[in-house]
Amino acid sequence: MVMVAVIPPAAPPAPHVLQLGNNEIQAGISEEDSLLQILHWIGFRTDDQRASLVEDSFASFEDLKVLNDKDVSAMASDFGGRTVNNGRINFGTRRTKSIKATVHWVQDFYRISESPTIVGLNEHSFKAQLERALARAEIRKTLDSKSSTASKAADPGPLKSEKQWKEWEEKFINYARCQLGANGIPLSYIIRENEDPDINGEHPDFVNKTIACAPLNGEYYDADKLAVFNMVVSFTTGQPSGDWIKDTLKYADGRKSMKALCTHFAGEGNASRNVAEADRLQESLHYKSERAMAFETFLTQMQRMFNIYEKEGEPMPEDQKVRLLFKKVQHKDLDSAI
Repeated sequence: MVMVAVIPPAAPPAPHVLQLGNNEIQAGISEEDSLLQILHWIGFRTDDQRASLVEDSFASFEDLKVLNDKDVSAMASDFGGRTVNNGRINFGTRRTKSIKATVHWVQDFYRISESPTIVGLNEHSFKAQLERALARAEIRKTLDSKSSTASKAADPGPLKSEKQWKEWEEKFINYARCQLGANGIPLSYIIRENEDPDINGEHPDFVNKTIACAPLNGEYYDADKLAVFNMVVSFTTGQPSGDWIKDTLKYADGRKSMKALCTHFAGEGNASRNVAEADRLQESLHYKSERAMAFETFLTQMQRMFNIYEKEGEPMPEDQKVRLLFKKVQHKDLDSAI
């Protein structure tokens, strides 16, 4: 008779114990327990209240992702209007605001291609994150209200010629940055260089992080790439540059259209011409007097030359820039100062 070892089933995980104060959440917490913990932190202190909210309103972070402030206000009115036997909950102003903040907090994770998590947080640090999420929401609202004025000021105008490309591209990126997409991210994320989210990179602020890390897929992306496509078409229609995006028109994809323009105008041949232009500036630029060339114009042209070298992958070290500037200044009254 062959003896067969019987492996006992794995023990179920221990139930999550709701935390308050400085107690941090450990790894391994489930999504449902995370939602219950969040509700506990923001003031829903009874099991029935938390269970009712999760069951009726949001059973996952994905549910929270698609809510907005009006939805939360409607939720508060619905629960407040129920009978006691039917589960009435009076949210009050503070708890209503906290749920709205939680919605923004969840959405911010998706804006940077990350998944919401409370691991490593405690009651105080979580509430601090909610405050930041509310501040970011207000910033988006302000940027959106000013986008029309800002975009008019940043209008790059039509792309008329190859010579115009470098300056036009920079202006167009800034123009796209002035307008928020469907998920509150500046539209310049559509035409960023990196395909994959730059999650581990260093970013000066959250807005820049969303540009670098927003997912290039999904419903929001589909809406935003169409918006950028319409921008590109508006600035190239009737111009020779419009010929270079004709093959992309069927896709209605601003990322594809901008790539087509970059491939043509910033290709290897164009890069060589740009470096040749920078070389020409380095050879010809000198400051002798205000009559010959204004000093401000001289500095602007020198900076243009430095920018071209950097853009084409041949950046000039800072000490070399300084030496070159001194060499190029040939004004007799400045000789002693230099």
